[in-house]
Amino acid sequence: MGSKQRNLVRGAGEEHTSGADMHITAAGGVVFRIGRDEKPVAGLNQSGHEPGYLNKQDSTRGGTSAVQILLIYRNGFWDLPKGKRDVGESIPACAAREVAEEVHCEIPALLTMIARTEHTYEQGGKTIDKTTWWYSMVIKPGELLPQIEEGIQAVEWVDLAEARSRVGFDNLVTALDAFSQWFDNLQIASV
Repeated sequence: MGSKQRNLVRGAGEEHTSGADMHITAAGGVVFRIGRDEKPVAGLNQSGHEPGYLNKQDSTRGGTSAVQILLIYRNGFWDLPKGKRDVGESIPACAAREVAEEVHCEIPALLTMIARTEHTYEQGGKTIDKTTWWYSMVIKPGELLPQIEEGIQAVEWVDLAEARSRVGFDNLVTALDAFSQWFDNLQIASV
């Protein structure tokens, strides 16, 4: 990858100042599904509001299925889909666009913003500070394809614990931990 990375997680209201040569704003998603098949996630609305109830049998709490996370394999590392914000683009729109582009799917449904991570890395002799906004997301079932031109070689659904162990950087673990906390706080009801 040719860059060093230092991770720092800040609260949503904290100011960011550093001696970096450049600052990048990015956004991405912790895209998830319940279970190992291609069924949609029950109880989630498509309007971007908080989800309703999930079936307890389909959740990670004692059910037969597991929450699965969509990972991409980019430039030798397992990663979450994300990317740089275009000029004039909103952060949520960036998150949705980047996920759709990187895995060739329809625009995902953003459920809620779950984390903001910051890290610094060096690339080409420059120090770059990067802030990434993370959203929990769902996508319609279907075939997913890696965006080869962006260095993405594979797209894979894996259990949450496996995703946490595979990802290559601390900021990704932070995003997955924030997702896990958000998911655990959902109201789970037997249907």
